[in-house]
Amino acid sequence: MEMTQILFEEHRNIYRVLDCLEKAVNLLENAYTVQPGFFIEVVHFNKNFVVNHHQKIEETIFFETMFKCGLSRNNRTLLIASLEHEQIVLYTRRLVTAAKRWQSGIQSAYREMIRNVWGFISLMQRHMQDEENLIFAMAKNF
Repeated sequence: MEMTQILFEEHRNIYRVLDCLEKAVNLLENAYTVQPGFFIEVVHFNKNFVVNHHQKIEETIFFETMFKCGLSRNNRTLLIASLEHEQIVLYTRRLVTAAKRWQSGIQSAYREMIRNVWGFISLMQRHMQDEENLIFAMAKNF
């Protein structure tokens, strides 16, 4: 299986988690109860699978292979993708902090978490679409 196909399949799994996250935050915004622990579990998935597995494969294997095949290390699309990887790590930290603060009874953390969830979902969706439509297409030239 090609590397782009593996990464694409991993994106499908990440989209499924994002869908669950979106449903949970919509429930919260409509006065339904969702336990903070749910959001902590999603953050653990994000840290363990997205950051420590998926992004590492992209950066250490996929991107590096493209560079070795002649793509410039200054390629704007890959530079943006790498910066977004850093933003995803920051969102992961913010989400776990807010969820744990909310879980400990700090009510202001509830709104902070919701705001960060929407930002995280938006970033992840846009990032994966850009990878699929731009970077994976670029990789076919190498």
